[in-house]
Amino acid sequence: MKKNKGFTMVELLAVIILIGVLSAVAVTSMSKLTEKAKQSSYDDFEKTLEEAATNYFITYAEEIPSMGNQVTISAQTLIQKGLLETMNDPADDSKNCDQNSYVVVRQEASPNGYNMNLIYEPCLVCSHYQSNSCK
Repeated sequence: MKKNKGFTMVELLAVIILIGVLSAVAVTSMSKLTEKAKQSSYDDFEKTLEEAATNYFITYAEEIPSMGNQVTISAQTLIQKGLLETMNDPADDSKNCDQNSYVVVRQEASPNGYNMNLIYEPCLVCSHYQSNSCK
């Protein structure tokens, strides 16, 4: 008798289905990872805005808001003063995160009454994202 070597149709179909399932799992997990990376970039941009505003007030102390008041500093101002670089939107790599972004800074009473207590609320506005602190 002659031995047939090779795979049966059922075996080939099983392998194709297995590859399909593994591909679907890989694509799903990759899309979740890219979304996490984008969100992490937005969070980093918000922290960078806050740090740039802090550095702004180190240089321009006369513009610190008085007790109970607030000051809004645009990202464009921070870029012009050399305290911030342009921010590319991670979703589409366009340079539009700095056009409408700003930081609201207000001064509140400190717990001990001696130190200045500045509250920073960065508002990051990109084409596919907007901070929760934006009003």
